Amino acid sequence: MKKTVNDSRHPTILAPKPATKPATKPATKHTQKPATKPATKHTHKPETEPEPLIKSFCIVKEDPQQSKISQPDVNALGKKQEETLDAHRITPKVLPSGYSPAQIKTAYNFPAYPALATPTTTRPIIAVVAAYGYSGSAYGDLQTYCNTFGIPYPKNGGTLVNATKLPLGMSNNPYFFEWKPTSKISNNSNWTFEMALDTQTAWSLTQQPGSGTATNGPHIILFHGASASASALLTAVNAAVTMGASVVSMSFGAGVFISSFETSFFNNASANKNVVFVASSGDYNTSNYPSTSTYVLSAGGTRLQLNQDNTRLSEIYWFSRSGNTIIDGAGTGKMPMPLTSNPTFNTFSAVYTNGGNPLTAGNLSKNTPDLSGVASPSTGYAIYVNRKWYVIGGTSLTAPMLASYLIIVNQNRLNNSKTQLTQLQLMTCLYSQNTQSCLYKINNTNNGTPTINNTPDTVTTTNGVTYELYNGLGTILNNLSTQLQNL
Repeated sequence: MKKTVNDSRHPTILAPKPATKPATKPATKHTQKPATKPATKHTHKPETEPEPLIKSFCIVKEDPQQSKISQPDVNALGKKQEETLDAHRITPKVLPSGYSPAQIKTAYNFPAYPALATPTTTRPIIAVVAAYGYSGSAYGDLQTYCNTFGIPYPKNGGTLVNATKLPLGMSNNPYFFEWKPTSKISNNSNWTFEMALDTQTAWSLTQQPGSGTATNGPHIILFHGASASASALLTAVNAAVTMGASVVSMSFGAGVFISSFETSFFNNASANKNVVFVASSGDYNTSNYPSTSTYVLSAGGTRLQLNQDNTRLSEIYWFSRSGNTIIDGAGTGKMPMPLTSNPTFNTFSAVYTNGGNPLTAGNLSKNTPDLSGVASPSTGYAIYVNRKWYVIGGTSLTAPMLASYLIIVNQNRLNNSKTQLTQLQLMTCLYSQNTQSCLYKINNTNNGTPTINNTPDTVTTTNGVTYELYNGLGTILNNLSTQLQNL
């Protein structure tokens, strides 16, 4: 059945329709055209809120090694990746700059993606949501990316137009699909970088060294909003849920609350659906929606430095500054949010003091982020777009990275006859005392990071967990996947 979004339920994001003129009778050649009546004082153009500006959060620079990069021998490359952290610097004529999948997987202790327990075990879906069409071939770029780094690629399932379920007749391999609301939508070069980053990150971090068509891994679907409007992206998000996605990655946001999105997130959370939403906190040192939603995992950003064996050397909040002013950095801060009807969710809102006075009930603010990960463009992630390599950073990298981690958790849960995670399960686990040993706690006190509203660097949440204002609960350390799998 064709699924559409009933926009009448979301009046806060609809653009106003132009007022229509009263109909008039056409004049005959023997009579003068009658004067039309002026509009009465009760006739007016309906007032609605304008569409909020939705922006992506990726920072792009062309790879300085561009002219030296060539396609490597896949088997030889796989061995080099296993042996050294800086394989791309050991063989500069082969590998691109920027962190590789192997480096990120090791730094954050990603578990290996398991094989299906049985041929009939469900293979979960990871959804990547972005605006507009891809300028070029999203699948072709992903395949080249995988070949370069010596990892398998998914089968190409093609484009699904306004579909509500996966097609019949699929083999037992992981597939890559693109979902579009209509057969033709406009391409956008800026959002193409976003889509390349999201799909290549989300897929690559589920893979072990290898070549050819993957046998392990999730299905991955790139959901295209027809534009960057809130209503278009919400259509794509809702389509992802309808298609059965268990993790939805959203590397975009706006500086205002969007009630229609919140209604969708709330409905899914209230129904305890087995779907988790992850959103980038932003790149401008401010809070952004939907990462500020109580029903969304907010993904913040760090500056990550590695040891020679790929393990973490240091990790702090990612920012750049001019004098005492932060001019760029991972999204952080708070945004007033409505109190939820489920008090459990309010536990995760990490209300902190503002000038010494607690925020009043009814003006509950969800702090961002919840978890963080590498986002600094000074290291960045190697990404392939339209026959060129780029180094891309921003919290747009962190959202698909965390989504990839969670989809591995879900496959392990399915293999053990458990349901996939709900948002409430995920957030409850992350904000529990028992999970804190699985997280790398970041101390930004002495690294030059300015204070927020003259508040301490860390605060305590309503259930007694330490929360750092720039990086939330921290980054993945170890055993987090085990905690989530055992829920």
